Amino acid sequence: MYDEVSFSRDVIARFPSFSQLRESKNQLHLQMGALARAVYDALDRDDLPLAKDVFGFLEHVLQYPRAIPEITAAIMQSFVEPSELLRTDRGRHALDQMPQRLKQVVRQAGD
Repeated sequence: MYDEVSFSRDVIARFPSFSQLRESKNQLHLQMGALARAVYDALDRDDLPLAKDVFGFLEHVLQYPRAIPEITAAIMQSFVEPSELLRTDRGRHALDQMPQRLKQVVRQAGD
């Protein structure tokens, strides 16, 4: 089973420079919010590669066959908002670059 503890371990290992991830260890929604802030900050700095790296990590997580449904729910509730991304050219470009499965989950949240 891929649960919030597994997610927390993996996200901290993947993004060790995001101190907020360590501070909110095993707190799925807080960590997802930290990832969202990292994406928004990256887009503000014109760092699309970092945003795409976060997207790729979450896309990978969504492919785990035994991932708990709370992970998808946390993406829907606590990750980036499509309406927010659509406000800027960088955000629109990032949304276009988002992997398909992740994009579907994010857009479900916006519906």
